[in-house]
Amino acid sequence: MKLFKKATSLLLTSILFLTAGITAFAEDYYDEDTEKDIIVYFTNDVHNAYEQTDTAIGYASLAADIKSNQNDENNETILVDAGDSIQGGIIGALSKGMWAAEIMEKMGYDVAVPGNHEFDFGVERFLEIANSVSYDYVCCNFIDLRTGKTVFMPYKMIKKFNTNIAFIGITTPEAYSMSNPNYFKDENGNDIYSFCGGDNGKELYKRVQDTIDDAKAAGADIVIAVAHTGIDPSSTPWTTGEITANVSGLYGYIDGHSHTYMITDKYTDKDGKGVVSVSTGSKFEHFGKLYIEEYENDSAASEISAVIMEDRAHCPEQDSETLEAIADDASDDADGHEGEQDEQSDAQTDADESVEAN
Repeated sequence: MKLFKKATSLLLTSILFLTAGITAFAEDYYDEDTEKDIIVYFTNDVHNAYEQTDTAIGYASLAADIKSNQNDENNETILVDAGDSIQGGIIGALSKGMWAAEIMEKMGYDVAVPGNHEFDFGVERFLEIANSVSYDYVCCNFIDLRTGKTVFMPYKMIKKFNTNIAFIGITTPEAYSMSNPNYFKDENGNDIYSFCGGDNGKELYKRVQDTIDDAKAAGADIVIAVAHTGIDPSSTPWTTGEITANVSGLYGYIDGHSHTYMITDKYTDKDGKGVVSVSTGSKFEHFGKLYIEEYENDSAASEISAVIMEDRAHCPEQDSETLEAIADDASDDADGHEGEQDEQSDAQTDADESVEAN
């Protein structure tokens, strides 16, 4: 409990310091002789905003920040995405999601969860993309009804220093209706995929709890949800707060879907414990850093200790290697779509309208 109070205090401090434009506050709580920082970088609802603009940070700036922290032997980094990254702009429309996934590949993402818009180009196309990248899509509630098994791993365990961190994937059951429902059916109109949306939320809650329990049984010291669920009341009974309230064992909840900027611990689990819940907004307005501190090489004492949100104003530096890689991909992509330029205006309009609908 003492560590959680410490995390809550630092969480509140992060909001004040962000308002002041200061983000390097974690050092006030850092004892390099006894503590190691595991920095979980996170994005959500990027929607193809891959370049730096007046409002978007862009992947090259994210890469620069990650590299700056990788130079410290007391730091380890992890990069995760909470969905809706491969769709939302011309690059997604023309490549049917592939180019955005290739950028994420070059960024070195470790874990991603499918958002509802990952299915905009069809289930088979998304599975083709997921199978072509080296980072792992995880989702505990996307089920192939023909086999009764999850399409992706329910969670991924990553060990940094002595701490095992399990990232559990959760996709809103709204994905079924927000995409084309026919994508999830066979030629006879029978459902062949499910997002565990039944029993007024209870089916999803049970699936998440079972996955938490499985991850802990497998040795997880910390369990974090990487979810595309959101906090809009229209998403009930599958909102972030409702899921959190019906499970126990989560330390953090990295969220997407509702395009919300959020740093809070107001959502409590069924045992009354506050769960640090974060979301970066949309279109790369921010990226987040969730700090997990390992105390005295003891994974049993590891705890979420800080959350930092970065915005465009405080991320001017761009990593040159990432910029070059993106430029090369852009050139290759353009060459592969000669003659399709007349379609770009319609593609962009369709993408913008789809993003506005979450």
